[in-house]
Amino acid sequence: MPSIIDKAVDGVLKRLILNAGDFSYLLPSALKAPIAKVVTKAHVAVYRRSGGQVGGENLGFTPLLLTTTGRKTGEPRTIATLYMPDGDRIILVASFGGDDRNPQWCLNLRANPEATIQIGGEVRTVRAHEAEGAEREDLWRRVLEYMPRYADYQSHTSRIIPLVILETVAALATEPAGIRRRAATMRPELQPKCSA
Repeated sequence: MPSIIDKAVDGVLKRLILNAGDFSYLLPSALKAPIAKVVTKAHVAVYRRSGGQVGGENLGFTPLLLTTTGRKTGEPRTIATLYMPDGDRIILVASFGGDDRNPQWCLNLRANPEATIQIGGEVRTVRAHEAEGAEREDLWRRVLEYMPRYADYQSHTSRIIPLVILETVAALATEPAGIRRRAATMRPELQPKCSA
């Protein structure tokens, strides 16, 4: 059950994300990345800590955690982002708030399409590819019906915003791996009971 601190952080995150999302295209590019990095780190930490119970709703939508492999560093990189469910697939919109650049996670997926996602407490391995042609047009129409704010983001950039399709490769544990790693370093009497 989320603590009062978790609930307070969740409220602050929602306000930051809501305001950043609505006005991010007004920020100079030099400020957008550092602000996004701080907000993302806080969001990811709270989401993971609570198994998606806190930080798990954004503007009426459920975000997911996406962990890619950094194309330059080879290190895992995790962000929280909104998604649109599409049957067994997940659709991500690489809007970067209407910036003229693609988000780093999109570039990472182009270099290495294998990734991990966490939705609530469920973790799974996915493979990514970008929608093209008629498939992209159909998905873009459906994305705008689902989350109309992306039309505003598209109007602020000359690039075509990529739509990334994630398809499940394997279901993993029902709790984040980070919880199991932290639990392994705890005294035995404090360790949570983890399955898998």
